[in-house]
Amino acid sequence: MFTRLFVSPLSAADYILGYMIPLLPIALLQIFVCLATAMFLGLPFNKSILFMILVLLIISPLYISCGLLFGTLFTDKQVGGIFAIFVNVTTWLSGTWFELDMIGGTFQAIAQCLPFMHTVNAARAILHAEYADVFYSLIVVIGYSIIMTILAIFMFKQKMQGSSK
Repeated sequence: MFTRLFVSPLSAADYILGYMIPLLPIALLQIFVCLATAMFLGLPFNKSILFMILVLLIISPLYISCGLLFGTLFTDKQVGGIFAIFVNVTTWLSGTWFELDMIGGTFQAIAQCLPFMHTVNAARAILHAEYADVFYSLIVVIGYSIIMTILAIFMFKQKMQGSSK
């Protein structure tokens, strides 16, 4: 399938960004559905919800770029299973299910170096209207998003060059 794409004059960045941009409205729809469900289950509606939408939309490119990177590195059949494992690992490393302080040690140190804990911290800070605490976490997430996007572009370019030989 990739072979037909590679004959076009588009660059690897065009392909990756061309995949990312249309996925942002889908991410926005997911955000609305999840927040509506949360409000149905008891989350009170206030101005923090509006900020939450913006923060979650800023976080979305991180996961989109990871998906595109995995899609570049693995076959269609492999990506589903690998990304399912990735989602589970990220929830463990993010502190979604439990506070990372409970485990501490090396696990917590690794989690603090990765962006996933920062995504949860940003969302929690918004919900608690602690807006000043959001910025550091978002800077980390945005930095990782840029790195993952560049890595996806680089790997896609390698794949393009490998198939043209």
